Amino acid sequence: MDQTGFRRAAALFGSALVCAAPAGASAQGMTATTDCERAAEAYKSALGKIDTALRAYADCVSASRGKDACSPEFRRLRTAQTDFEEAVDAIRARCTR
Repeated sequence: MDQTGFRRAAALFGSALVCAAPAGASAQGMTATTDCERAAEAYKSALGKIDTALRAYADCVSASRGKDACSPEFRRLRTAQTDFEEAVDAIRARCTR
């Protein structure tokens, strides 16, 4: 998926998660909505990090010609994956009813 695809998916997913609290909603409900919105933002951020890190790693591997193991780029990709996993966990925990 290209960067535009990632952004579209993040925007659609974020839009689906963010819903207005009805009038008279409890403070607990408002907090839950805010927590879900924060989780959705973290998810969008994680998608961007994955996209950036994956491109850098792919570029390094393509240019390597067997002379560069691309370890720093892979470490950044692994860190981005960890951030993504944490964001998915947060969505599951904060955005389900």
